[in-house]
Amino acid sequence: MSVEAQAIVFDLDGVLVDSGGVIERRWTQWAKRHQLDPEFVLQNVHGKRFTDGIATVAPWLDAKAEAERLAQEEAQDQDAFRPCEGAIALLNSLPNEVWAVATSSARRTAQLRLSRAGLPTPPVLTAADDVNYGKPAPDLYLMSAKCLDQRPDRCIAFEDTPAGVEAAQRAGMQTIAVTTTHAREQLSHATAVVPSLANLQLENDCFGLSLNILSAQGV
Repeated sequence: MSVEAQAIVFDLDGVLVDSGGVIERRWTQWAKRHQLDPEFVLQNVHGKRFTDGIATVAPWLDAKAEAERLAQEEAQDQDAFRPCEGAIALLNSLPNEVWAVATSSARRTAQLRLSRAGLPTPPVLTAADDVNYGKPAPDLYLMSAKCLDQRPDRCIAFEDTPAGVEAAQRAGMQTIAVTTTHAREQLSHATAVVPSLANLQLENDCFGLSLNILSAQGV
């Protein structure tokens, strides 16, 4: 199976940066602080901005204040972050002007994680603080496409969460999901599902980008 496009927009956590352990620890600590079930919280916040996740699982709290506290704690986190499998090779094979990152993390958090994972600075970075509505709303992906000067339907989005896949599809993008944080069945609404970015082979010519999917479940 192959997918063609003019540009690629990547989610950050779980797609480019292996940060699952840090994210789960932070949300588990937050859930216990508010006497909430950590499993319920984790099931409902993945892929969303802090404010949106908190509003979903604890609407009686001040989501903005809680999100600011979580962001401060994350900024102080000294844990090492690793690139996800296949991320460095794929990014290094892309022309600089054809890719972006659209993340539910704050801009400062995203920049720190990219740096600590040893990944290149994206030519376009769209973060939680750049839009009014986070995933599953399409705003992050629509803004990324605009910054890349591309129509959304000529972009491929890479995601690892159901909320992220929905956001990209609502923006009109083809979506490839990676099963780093969610089971294949939870991501079955994506265009294709792969275990990791290492399952992709990129071809680039004057007509655009072609991604050959070496092992995938097409939908």
